[in-house]
Amino acid sequence: MCFNDECIKLLSNMPAVFANSLNEAGISVLAGMFQLDVDLCYSEATILYGMPDYEAAAEVVSLMKKLQHNKIYKNFYKLAVTLLNVPVTTTTCERSHSKVGFVKSAVRSSMK
Repeated sequence: MCFNDECIKLLSNMPAVFANSLNEAGISVLAGMFQLDVDLCYSEATILYGMPDYEAAAEVVSLMKKLQHNKIYKNFYKLAVTLLNVPVTTTTCERSHSKVGFVKSAVRSSMK
């Protein structure tokens, strides 16, 4: 399976959000891809990862909800949640297309 350039860019910059060391360039690329305010996302990430509670960056979304920081740091929360919802594979999309193919052919053969 080949990834297009946009997928590669997304996957290579994901550690910028979920790693313990901040990467301004990576956060900027990802925020730009999802049409979020780039400077605000990086500023919010800097504030959050400066807090002692945010040592485990892998659990950043659940911790933000627990501490209700998702209401204060909305841009960074939206970025993190969007990244966690990116599908790993395209199998669901491919399955739906194959089902459409079955339906279309069945409908075509039954019409006169």
